[in-house]
Amino acid sequence: MWWLTLPIYAIARAAKVIEERTAGKARQQLAWHLAVQAERSLPHPRADKLG
Repeated sequence: MWWLTLPIYAIARAAKVIEERTAGKARQQLAWHLAVQAERSLPHPRADKLG
């Protein structure tokens, strides 16, 4: 019966890897979003010249 644990272990391992990758991607998207928001909140360099 020990051979039944091998596919369970492999599936659990794959799920963990996928979860880590998607979490990393989500963190990258969040960091990019926050960077864009911070950039938009800064005054434009030519805002004073444009009026």
